[in-house]
Amino acid sequence: MDDNRRLTLKNLPDVFVILKWMLIMGIVFIISLSWVYYDKSHISGLFFKIGNASLIAGAFYGLGGLTGFLFGIPKIIQSSVSDTNNNNNSDIVHNDNLVQISDWLTKIIVGVGLTQIYNIPKALHHVGEKLGTSILGYDPKNDMGTNASVAIILYFSVLGFMMVYIWTRLYFYDILKEADAKFKQMYKETKVQLENVIIEKKEIEAEKDAIISTFPDVTQEIKEKQINIRNDDNVENDPNKGKFGGLHENYGRKIAAVVRETSYDKELFVVDLEVTSTNEANPLTGEVIFHLHPSFKNEKEIIKVINGKAENKLISYGAFTVGVEADNGATRLELDLAELPDAPRIFRER
Repeated sequence: MDDNRRLTLKNLPDVFVILKWMLIMGIVFIISLSWVYYDKSHISGLFFKIGNASLIAGAFYGLGGLTGFLFGIPKIIQSSVSDTNNNNNSDIVHNDNLVQISDWLTKIIVGVGLTQIYNIPKALHHVGEKLGTSILGYDPKNDMGTNASVAIILYFSVLGFMMVYIWTRLYFYDILKEADAKFKQMYKETKVQLENVIIEKKEIEAEKDAIISTFPDVTQEIKEKQINIRNDDNVENDPNKGKFGGLHENYGRKIAAVVRETSYDKELFVVDLEVTSTNEANPLTGEVIFHLHPSFKNEKEIIKVINGKAENKLISYGAFTVGVEADNGATRLELDLAELPDAPRIFRER
């Protein structure tokens, strides 16, 4: 709420104090009415009448308050795309369903009220008769119960409407505005963080690709060799399959892989292999042996464990099964790269 808004509200009379005293007066009226007309021989009758009258008053106070809220909801003006860009706001669009419902119900209430204006007094008197018996009891010669219930209905309905309508008009807009500003700020911060992570990831991948792409002759040689060996009928297609236990996680050790396209050759893929411990009490140490496809220059690569990880980066033409030996051969793992759901489809099918 800005300074001008605060100043305006300070200059307004404290209307809620008046409405609060009117609410207290209504409660005093209910208690007084029940006190006068209850059976003096049964004190429980007093609480019974006060309870019934309070339920009626509360129900119509709530109904009036709901109507006042619907009438007082501020409209939300949607900004155009150009305005949003010029004001450097986020691309959040307000959900104005409640505003639309408020608009529809307001028109319906006013329309039905105008068309049924002559029937309202009769309907109100009928409701008063039904509810009056629960306040003062049934007495065909006395309309006091009916009159009292009608008075309670009108008094608390109007009071509820006024209190909630004034609150909605004066304060609800500022609550929405403040909540919207906080949400937009959080949205912007989260969006910036996500963009920074994506940029950082792209920079890292670009740096890796740049290093590898500085050796085009080497990468072309890798590609041709892998294609030739894969097409050689004398070479087993996937020799490591099923020879290392068939599990990618075992004895507190796990092998994982990430596959992505290279930026310099769409037919070659970068394969990041990583062996780690799943048991904090027993970290991975020493060396890890990676058993690769025969199409690689070294079918067996020994990688030293650093900071609890054994990482191996490969350039591959297609999928194959990786066999792993860790803990001096005591732990054997196996991972079929063709079964990686996130790997490119053409890589998995080769």
